[in-house]
Amino acid sequence: MRIYERGLERLVTLMNKKGRFAFTSSKREAFTHSDYIFIVVGTLSLPNGTADLTYIQNACYDIGTYVNRDVIIITKSKVPVGTNELIKKWMYKNVCSQHQIEVVSNLEFLREGSGVYDFFYNRSP
Repeated sequence: MRIYERGLERLVTLMNKKGRFAFTSSKREAFTHSDYIFIVVGTLSLPNGTADLTYIQNACYDIGTYVNRDVIIITKSKVPVGTNELIKKWMYKNVCSQHQIEVVSNLEFLREGSGVYDFFYNRSP
């Protein structure tokens, strides 16, 4: 694996063997077979200080082109309040309205290199 997180390789291998986790480089294959889709892209600042959501909007277009089921979109990018509603609007422009789309944020609380441990054993107050 190209990233190091203690315990990650074992966890990915186990989930892959159980058929719960797979890798692909095909957008079509990924988005037509997923119940959960993570958007993890950079959000740069524009000259006026606002967030540049271009990469997120492009991701929504790609996802909306292929999704064929109800999905939950999870954002991992640092974005301003209200972005999840924008994502929903962008998704519905490309997705048949018969599919339900929910958008949630997954906040960063993990330490680099110990993300798996922190996820399973987080002791936040």
